[in-house]
Amino acid sequence: METLNIIVQLIVGAVLAGIYFMVKNALSELPKRIHNKNMEELKHIYELETEKERYGNSKNLQVENYFRQISGSEIEKVFSEWLEPLVDPKSFTEKENMNDMIKKAIMYGSRETVEKVATLQQFNFENQNKSGGMTEIDTYTMMYLIAFIAVQLKKDFTGYSLNPDDIIKCKIKDYYKADIKEKFRLGRENAEKIFAESHKE
Repeated sequence: METLNIIVQLIVGAVLAGIYFMVKNALSELPKRIHNKNMEELKHIYELETEKERYGNSKNLQVENYFRQISGSEIEKVFSEWLEPLVDPKSFTEKENMNDMIKKAIMYGSRETVEKVATLQQFNFENQNKSGGMTEIDTYTMMYLIAFIAVQLKKDFTGYSLNPDDIIKCKIKDYYKADIKEKFRLGRENAEKIFAESHKE
């Protein structure tokens, strides 16, 4: 009987020892498994980000190649044509090449440019239906609508951003006068509001 008890104790001891070493090994492997899992997740995230970057770079190259195909003289002409109406905004609707200007802006401009041109045209159509025509503040507003389009075209063609105020200052000789400056301030405020409202539609 005593021998049997010794044998049972030995068996139980061996089983417990086996369980102990199994648990110990499992716990010792746990950090490694967690590390491997984290590394797999990081690798997956890296691959996704790399793919996004590759797609973004590819898209940027397509845009750059597109604008390289447009001659420098053509780009200069498009930009120049959109600066001319700033001297006399009312002449914009009377210019014989107005439709050509709009066509080129749609052809060569970005989505943002086309949206701004469409907003400007809606502003023109609305004012054409006004009794008495454009008001003074409408004229200043139109100048800023045009200036914002010129700024957007500059960004499309070169990647550089301009302040529309600077374009206005380059074209308007009496901008420094306080009363004129205030009218332009209101014009810009109205233009920004018109663009913002058009984007909500």
